[in-house]
Order: sequence, then structure tokens, then C-alpha cells
Amino acid sequence: RGGHEQAGPAQAAPLRAMAALLLAVAVSAPSRFYQYTPPGANLTVSLCFCNKCGSSSLVAALYKAITGTDFREARAANPKLPSRHWVLDWGVPGLREATAPGDVHIGLVR
Repeated sequence: RGGHEQAGPAQAAPLRAMAALLLAVAVSAPSRFYQYTPPGANLTVSLCFCNKCGSSSLVAALYKAITGTDFREARAANPKLPSRHWVLDWGVPGLREATAPGDVHIGLVR
């Protein structure tokens, strides 16, 4: 069939990992690349995004998913809370700068 074969399950995982890595590399600078491992979990979620690509909404959703609190409400209650884009200054355990995709990778590009 023209030499095009579908990848089986054994080949799909490395291909997905490579696609995630290429996506992370392709994001135009300056970009952000973070990993989060929830307490007690064996799964790492990574996230990369560029500036001006909807990152404010994505970061606000990430904050709410991790902390259970809306970022605007948290900021109103604590004006010293850093900007939503200062992800590493949130003080959330398990959240760190990443150098490689996690088990689950989300890339946001424009």
C-alpha cells in the first residue's frame, strides 16, 4: 500500500514521545516549559507554551487544577501572590521547570 503502514501499539509510544519533544522544541522563544508531579502520583504532566498564544488562560486553568482556587480570587485575597505567569513562584510542591516532556505532555502553540 505504497509503503505506508500504521504504527502498532509498540511503535506508537515512542512516536508520541518524539512528537511531543519536537513540539516542545518548535515553540518559538521565549517559551515556558514546566512539569508537575502531583503528590503521591507516578505520573508527570509537562506543559509548554509560547507567549501570546493563550497562555494566560492556560496558566489560570493550571493554577485552578493544581490548587483548587481561581487565580483571580487567590490574587484578590493575597496581593503578594506573583503574576499567574510566574509559575515557579507559586510555591506549589511538585511544580518545576522542565527540560523534557513528561508522561503526559501538553503543548500550546499559536
